[in-house]
Order: sequence, then C-alpha cells, then structure tokens
Amino acid sequence: MNIHFHLDKIVQEMIQVGLLITSASTGRILYTNTKLHDMFGYSRKMLSTMTFSDLLCEGEDQDLWKRETDYNVVKFKTSDASVIWGLISSQEILDAKQHDRIHFYSISDITRRKHAEDRLKNSELRLRHLSKKLIDAQEEERKRISMELHDGIGSNITAVRLMLERKIAESGHTDHELDNIVDMLRRISSDTRQISRNLHPSVLEEIGVDAAFTAMIREFNELNPGLILNPRISIDEDKIPPKAKLTIYRTAQESLNNIIKHSHADRVDITCVLSDGFLQLTIIDNGCGFDVDETLDNEKTGLGLVSMKERARICNGSLSIESEIGIGTRVYATIPSC
Repeated sequence: MNIHFHLDKIVQEMIQVGLLITSASTGRILYTNTKLHDMFGYSRKMLSTMTFSDLLCEGEDQDLWKRETDYNVVKFKTSDASVIWGLISSQEILDAKQHDRIHFYSISDITRRKHAEDRLKNSELRLRHLSKKLIDAQEEERKRISMELHDGIGSNITAVRLMLERKIAESGHTDHELDNIVDMLRRISSDTRQISRNLHPSVLEEIGVDAAFTAMIREFNELNPGLILNPRISIDEDKIPPKAKLTIYRTAQESLNNIIKHSHADRVDITCVLSDGFLQLTIIDNGCGFDVDETLDNEKTGLGLVSMKERARICNGSLSIESEIGIGTRVYATIPSC
C-alpha cells in the first residue's frame, strides 16, 4: 500500500527517532523508517505483516494503537525478545490519497535512561533502608547509654552522696566544704538524670506521650524562663505505636532545641493531637525565622532538620518546615497512628 507523507522521504529516513504508521482501523503497520528498524531489529517485510500491538510487551495496553497518545512511556519487545523502553507520541491523520485514517507514531528509545532511573531509584531505596537502620541503631545506642548513666553512674553518684550525708550526720558538726561537695553531687546526679532522659525518653514507655511532653516542656521552661511555652496535648495513648510516639517526641525535642539555639523567640505554641488516624504535631514560634532551603543545603546547620524529615518518612509520615525571616517558624509533622 502506497502512503503519501507530508514529510520528505529523506527527512524521514535521517531523523533520529523511530517513525511508524499504522492503519487507524486495524493497527496494521503500513510504514516504518530506518531508525525504527534499527531499534526493533525486524525487517521491513516482517514489520509489514505485524500490528502495533505485536511490538508491545506483555502487560502493556494492547489497545494503545486505537487512540492518540502524547509522550507515553511504553515497554516494547524486539526481534531477539529483548526489551526496550520507548517514549511515544501519536496522532491520527487522514491520508488524502487513500481516503483512510492512519496513526502516525514517533518512538524514541529511552532504554538507557530508564535503566539509569531504575539504578538511581534502587540506590535511593538502599540509602533509605540504610538511613532507617542508622536511626534505629542510634536509638538503641542512646537507650543503652541512657540506662548505663541512670543505673550505673547515676546510682553510684547517689550512693556516694547518701554515704557522705550519713557521715556528716554521724559526725555531729557542720563542715561547709563537705556540704558543698554534697550539693555538687546533687547537681551532678540531677544533670546525669537529665542527660539520661535526653538520650532516651524512658518516660514514653513508662507513662506515655502526654507525660513525656509535659516533662520535656517543664524542663525547657526551667532552663529558659524567658520563653513562654503553650502546650495543647490531646491524644489516645492506646492508638499510637511506639515508633510514632518516639518520632513525634524527637521532632518536638529537636524543634525546641533549635528554637532555643537560633530563633530568639519568646513564645512557642505546641499542639499534638490525634485526628483522623494521624498523630499531628505543630510547633509555631515567633522568632527571627530563617531561609529553609539554604539551611537544609548547609551540611553544618541542616542535619537536624534533615534528620527530622527522615524520621517522619520512615514512619510513612511527613514533615514540613515553613519559615520567613523576621516572622517566625512553623514545624508540622504528621505520622500515621497505625
């Protein structure tokens, strides 16, 4: 069958994309250029006996030839049964000479690009898996060190303080140097407990998120009396898995640490609620604000924010940070509760 084309035959043969024309009523192949032969490995004679659907891999839409398409990515099979990925566009036009409607296809071989994308995707998956393992390992190590501080060093410091207090009481007289040592031991014991709690919030496991948040906010208030913290915590402990609790707690902890270090805020609103199957945390401060993109790109200052986002992602949640210089910052985390 002779087909009259709008493009000159030389241009069709020299163009670096595969050109294919099929009957709009049957899908039978009417014309192919040299580039398409090179892509698929079939002879012109063989292609003239085939339909467009014969070129498709199993699982692809076998009725694709029946309609126009614009930049679809399709998996094709070649003459040696190998697979290539094609970026295709098609248009239905009227062959004026034959008074028949035909489909005109352009097909670009993007197999190498697809393989590169797949390698990149697999690499990202491996990195995310590694990131999860690193965060889990970090939490386990924090828990171990926290227990050693609390049960080992902390207990020994308390034991020394109590023995010293007993000796002072038995001596029956006041010794200011010994009293100062006792006070120092109390401060060291208190600091050790604080470090232990920061490393691993055992209160999350013992009495839950509400109490853990209350304790954390109280500690931040004691350390920063000029900062007004306004908490609103409303959750159902039984509906929240341990990893989600820990993620929300760490997000709040990191956010408050950043506020203390960088924001110069004097007011922070903290909301943590369970709504529609999601644990939602919102932290808003009235501080100096910052450029979020610039900070995330900075390896020295953006690690904490990246870690917050990664923790949320590992729990199939999300975390967004909005900030504007001179106005303040808003952190919003959403974690599935199941």
